[in-house]
Amino acid sequence: MKRIPIALVLALLVVLVPTAALADPPYDRFDEKDGWICGEAEGLVDNHCLNVASNGKTWNIKVFSPDPRGPQESASTDPKFDDRPCPHDSGSPDGTWWEFAPGLWVCHHSGVQP
Repeated sequence: MKRIPIALVLALLVVLVPTAALADPPYDRFDEKDGWICGEAEGLVDNHCLNVASNGKTWNIKVFSPDPRGPQESASTDPKFDDRPCPHDSGSPDGTWWEFAPGLWVCHHSGVQP
């Protein structure tokens, strides 16, 4: 039996596997997941999903397009986060986590470092 060259298998995978399958899961999938709340209907910013199953005072938030601040954000009710570095968030006035609402600090992680 003849063996198929690995390069041919890899080339076929590149052609056959859709790019969407390799991307982050879509907003709708998070909106339907247990432990997550999403969007304005849940009291969040549009195109954001919050992991409500997190323990403690800090949460992971997924940010979806067309919001350019994605792919994720962190939020905390711990006032010590006010001084933590967040240099890659354009919403931060001083390079630290910023107070989005009274008692709630955020830091967006766009993956684009300055």
